[in-house]
Amino acid sequence: MRILIVDDETLIRQHLSSLEEWESLQCAIVGEAANGREALELIPLVKPQLVITDIRMPEMDGIELAGMIRRIYPHIHVMFISAYDDFEYAKQAMKLGVCDFITKPIQVSEMIDSVELLQQGILRMNEDERLEREKAISLLLSEDTGIMEAQNLLVAHHVQDRSIQVILVEIDNADLMHLSERPLSFIVLRELVDHRLQDQPQMYWTYLDRSGIYIVLFAADDMPLAGGVQSMQIANQLLDEIGKLSGYSLSIGISRPLPSAAELREGFRQSKQCMEYRMLLGKGSIISYEALIGLEKGRMDKEDKAMTELLMHIRRGDGSQIPAALRVIYREMLAAGLDKKVIQHYALEVLTRADQMLEELHIPIPPESSIDAKQKIFSYSILSDLLEFLSGYLSQAAYLIAQQSDTGTPSIIRRIHLFLEQHYKEDVTLASLSAKLHMNHSYLSRLIKKQTGVHFRDLLWKHRIDKAKELMRQQELKTFEIAYELGFKDPSHFSQVFKRMVGVSPSDYRASLPPT
Repeated sequence: MRILIVDDETLIRQHLSSLEEWESLQCAIVGEAANGREALELIPLVKPQLVITDIRMPEMDGIELAGMIRRIYPHIHVMFISAYDDFEYAKQAMKLGVCDFITKPIQVSEMIDSVELLQQGILRMNEDERLEREKAISLLLSEDTGIMEAQNLLVAHHVQDRSIQVILVEIDNADLMHLSERPLSFIVLRELVDHRLQDQPQMYWTYLDRSGIYIVLFAADDMPLAGGVQSMQIANQLLDEIGKLSGYSLSIGISRPLPSAAELREGFRQSKQCMEYRMLLGKGSIISYEALIGLEKGRMDKEDKAMTELLMHIRRGDGSQIPAALRVIYREMLAAGLDKKVIQHYALEVLTRADQMLEELHIPIPPESSIDAKQKIFSYSILSDLLEFLSGYLSQAAYLIAQQSDTGTPSIIRRIHLFLEQHYKEDVTLASLSAKLHMNHSYLSRLIKKQTGVHFRDLLWKHRIDKAKELMRQQELKTFEIAYELGFKDPSHFSQVFKRMVGVSPSDYRASLPPT
């Protein structure tokens, strides 16, 4: 809690400011003032949540200060301290909504207890108010809520005459998070957002939705929002500070300033629509609906030149040209200002065309691989990530076509044998081999088994055992030296594999060799 101390006696201000108990209550003394006038000048600068003030002071006393705070800053709490235990003062304090009245000489324990009770009350009140606001937002967003019911809700929350602006904070690539992680991540994000915004003077509501955190900014009574300047400042602060604290990459959409809280639904729609353009602009973006209005939304023809060239490279089996072709498409999408749905359907069309080419050429592609790829397209929220995924998938399709034109599947198996002959010492895995060949992991495994009759691991061991036989014929190396030379970390494991594949132990095999 941020506290401002106001007293015309310097020693009292210093004493209250230096209390060690503040730290345990997570309180910070953000300023000191000698009278009410100084306090009013400080409040917008230090943004206190509690003002502890003396009553009798020169220039502006505590009674007048409390009245001004109640009118200008109704969210700030006031606590009176006074050397005069006067019933009249106590009555005025009650009228002004002062949270406590403590007489001098000040008992530290009494003040600390009072502040602690205030904190607990604020927490309960904040939670109750938040639940009420979320309920109100849900009703205002519902199409079943009538005009009169909506107006009554706005009046009940004293926001009927206030202009608004809506900010949406989303975690980038939240769709790729595990389902169990999302709710907790959004709750943590909301707590961080609330904590960051609690010191800013502008009234706001927050609303947790499955897509992210909505922030509704309210202008002061009868005052329009300042052209979105404040919302952009808040967005920049949230992106920088909350992103660092949470460890998440965030993007933010900002609606236009709207003349009335009755247009809440439109504000939510605009801020959400901004997120459709995150795919173009990338992670960590701040996207203003105002800026999108002048953007001419194009639509890329499925038969446009860029797609035609991309498909031509795939059909020719020229995977090396695919990244460059996708970069051209990326630039055209940026220029056209396409939204997320158009981009996703464009990507789906390209992928479907590539699969059709493979079918026409009778090249097998695992059905689950194609289905997974098509589903994955709709999980990407950033264009560069989507195109990187497409590049890998389409390059694999081009590679399969190229291999068929070069005597087809047998050529792939020859390349695998050649690779293993050259790299048998290394820790080669099916995953590293499939990456090297730009092929699907599961598809490559089935292809090897179908064409060679053995699994990949046995194929690798066969190459190692063949090399072991060659080394044994030279009669130069011991068995354990051969094992290490072949990439086995354990000589006994080498002996077991050798006996399983050859039928005899390495020593028996060496003994059976004719003398050189």
